[in-house]
Amino acid sequence: MLSKLRFRYLQLLELFGRTRNLRVAAEQMHVTQPAATKILSDLEAMFGTQLFERLPREMRPTDLGALSVRYAVTTLSNLGKFSGEFATLKNGGYGHLTVGFIPASAAQLVTAAIKEIQRKHPRLIIKLVEEQRSARHMARRAAARRDGRTPDSTTPRSHVRRRQPVGGASALIWTCRYGAP
Repeated sequence: MLSKLRFRYLQLLELFGRTRNLRVAAEQMHVTQPAATKILSDLEAMFGTQLFERLPREMRPTDLGALSVRYAVTTLSNLGKFSGEFATLKNGGYGHLTVGFIPASAAQLVTAAIKEIQRKHPRLIIKLVEEQRSARHMARRAAARRDGRTPDSTTPRSHVRRRQPVGGASALIWTCRYGAP
């Protein structure tokens, strides 16, 4: 089945999931409506089941259709990330780092840490993402993990957690994937 799955099929599944309309999906793919219908029928034949209910004004995904749409979206997103990282590395870049922070509590600390990272890795592309969680919320989650009330998603096998001094008495605590540079 996977050897027959084409990139176009994933694009159409994503469009059907988003638009829920055959005509609109066909327009956005720049194909005719009969061509989009043919692609959908090929997909349903390949999977051996109906993926969408055809209603007068919309196409509603069945449970298996919703699963297929979800995986198509994830796959297309991963392909987009791959393409971006590939282009970055090909053009002399070093990779991407996304930093989430709470502005009120960490602005100076994050700035100092980023300057240090850029000094060590000048070709690294850094993206800052403002977190909406409050410091109080984060402290409650940390306390709950310490008390054993909630699982810690940063298991030693998958992530590394470090405490690093950054200028003065402040310290930066960071978590990254095990084996990351």
